[in-house]
Amino acid sequence: MAARGPRGGRRRAQCLGMMNFTETPSVPFDHPVPFTDQLRLAAAAYLARFTGPSREHTQSDLPCYLAWCAGRGLDPLAVRRPHLELYIRWMLPN
Repeated sequence: MAARGPRGGRRRAQCLGMMNFTETPSVPFDHPVPFTDQLRLAAAAYLARFTGPSREHTQSDLPCYLAWCAGRGLDPLAVRRPHLELYIRWMLPN
């Protein structure tokens, strides 16, 4: 069975057990990905753009993105386009 995207459930359940990508170098990051004040503010500002169900879905997707970043040693506020493209490809169905 093919893995499904965030609304399909399978990928969401795999957030903590994701495969590693080594093609893209990691962004240096001194500490794990705790919710620092800067990250908390950035997440709140991003979520403020959405309302209703869109906000609920977006808010429920953030922990998966943060776990994906943490699993690769990436600072979620310093990732570059290639990292985001890998994350999006990982989330899409096969």
